[in-house]
Amino acid sequence: MTAQPAVPFSPATVSLESEALASGFIETYYADGVWHSRRHDCDTPFGSDDDELEQIAVGTQVARWNRIPHIVRTRTGAIAEVLEP
Repeated sequence: MTAQPAVPFSPATVSLESEALASGFIETYYADGVWHSRRHDCDTPFGSDDDELEQIAVGTQVARWNRIPHIVRTRTGAIAEVLEP
């Protein structure tokens, strides 16, 4: 079985209360001058990097391993995209 590529969804149509996100998600966000990735239910990031794309890649990989969505936020905290597993 071939893995399907991550499909971005429009941020306007995604609710953090949606059924798809109820089982958990990975979040990549910007804080204190650094990009971080964490599980939605944890305050401590599992990865941090100065490079935005590198941290998005780390978050995406962990989300795929766990078969959960990955939410990528902008520097201001708005949802930029949601990648389904």
